[in-house]
Amino acid sequence: MTGQFVEITRRLNDFSRQITELSRQLGEMTGHFLNMSRQRTEAYRAGHDWTRLNGRNYEGPLSDIL
Repeated sequence: MTGQFVEITRRLNDFSRQITELSRQLGEMTGHFLNMSRQRTEAYRAGHDWTRLNGRNYEGPLSDIL
């Protein structure tokens, strides 16, 4: 019985560590998403567009691209 308890506790601790890591990664991805969203909003308000130009991120007036 004690052996089963130890095994269950170990598995729960492993599961908890995995959930903690997934939560950290989700928080990181959410932060990146919010940052990108904010940058796009600011660029839109400034009359600029973020796009890919020659393999680089490019921010400039749409007329420069078209």
